[in-house]
Amino acid sequence: MAEQEKKATPHIPYNKELLGDRANFKGFRGGYRPTGGRKKGSKDKRTIDKETAEAEMKMRILKSLRSLVNSQMSLAKGVQYLYRIDKKFNEKTGNYTDSKAVLVSNSEEIEAYLTRDYNQKDKYYFITSEKPDNSALNSLLDRVFGKATQAIESKEAITLKIDC
Repeated sequence: MAEQEKKATPHIPYNKELLGDRANFKGFRGGYRPTGGRKKGSKDKRTIDKETAEAEMKMRILKSLRSLVNSQMSLAKGVQYLYRIDKKFNEKTGNYTDSKAVLVSNSEEIEAYLTRDYNQKDKYYFITSEKPDNSALNSLLDRVFGKATQAIESKEAITLKIDC
């Protein structure tokens, strides 16, 4: 057979008594079906997956809410860092040389600096700060007081025509 003939789909008879309302559609292949599709009010699988992921993310955020708010408040206030520079005595020249600045992370050393209970002969300290992050400040204020209304300015005249 060089050419294969297309076979016509056989007509499938249906019983109106058995099918009831479903007997009003044209056939079993394609077309409108009263019972077809997803049920009203049911959700698509992708929607359910998205809602599940969103709920998991919310729970994760709520578990670490205290530290997240503290971090955001630190950004809103600005952050300060304590650095230490150690002085080393050079015997050849008889002078002190400064080492690179080291970020102090030891809480006892920070407390000693704040109470002025440290030895100044072989090291010195300085504090730097980052300026506050305005977006973090706005975010905190928006969460507490709600987002402020924002005006939109236009250089062109706008005319509204309302037909009743």
